[in-house]
Amino acid sequence: MVRDSEVKNRLAVTGEDRRLFLARTRRNQTAEIPYRTLTGRYVLAEKQLSCGKLLLLSSEKKPSGAAVLYLYGSLFLDPPGKEDFRLAGKLVDKTGCDVCFLLMPLFPDHTLKEMTVSVQEALQYLTTHYPKERTAVLAFSTGCLLCLDALCWSEETSPTPMTQRLILNSPVLRIPASEALMKQMCVLDRSDVRIPKEFFSRDGICGALVDAEAENYRYLRDPLFGSLNRLPETDLYYGTSENASAYLPEITGAYHKANIPLNLHKGETLMHCWSLYDNCPEAKQTIQEYIERIRGL
Repeated sequence: MVRDSEVKNRLAVTGEDRRLFLARTRRNQTAEIPYRTLTGRYVLAEKQLSCGKLLLLSSEKKPSGAAVLYLYGSLFLDPPGKEDFRLAGKLVDKTGCDVCFLLMPLFPDHTLKEMTVSVQEALQYLTTHYPKERTAVLAFSTGCLLCLDALCWSEETSPTPMTQRLILNSPVLRIPASEALMKQMCVLDRSDVRIPKEFFSRDGICGALVDAEAENYRYLRDPLFGSLNRLPETDLYYGTSENASAYLPEITGAYHKANIPLNLHKGETLMHCWSLYDNCPEAKQTIQEYIERIRGL
């Protein structure tokens, strides 16, 4: 909890402070991949993408005909943590599926467009090397925005094949948040221990990300601006003690309008992406839900 408080303070930067913050952030973006741990238990391969890289984790016991694309919550800035690799390995162990772990390009050296392209390429790999009906995406936080960008707006580049299922955890959607959303986030901020409301503001990190994009990329900043009609059945997880739950009415409304099955899992008093805290009962239960859905592919 102390670490979460430190992260929240770190992300509460606005205005001119953003420039210094991003300069410091750039120096700490190298992912510490636990190769020794992973190769000791899994077959591990790498695939270089035009932006980013895929780590391919599979079981040593038998080849799999199914796969899940793991999109960690980078907040556009940070490399994956030990908890991400731990969960990816657990999915291989418990489902027998391969896990395609995307190491995505990060801001400020890369744009939102480049991040979305990396997800598109990862989805292309997933649906080319595995039967589409046996693929899923497990995404967290800002990874959810990039996933929806890639799936809803692929006509801007090249068509991206759809997976069988989406599992979205604490999606960050419209950036920067609208005035109405910011009002809700100010109320929710009292109980959020991970992400400050400033992160979502026009003057905060999300504002800096948008400033770096061309103005005609509205779809990248708000995936619900586009069409959701092709999306597959989706499981949606939000904690009631997180700022990002302010997006819940928008995403449920968009799914209802598109007539896409949406299974909502609301974690009472739980925090942003709580399943990554895998030592607590609520996280263990949620991870078991992931496992059951992925096994059903």
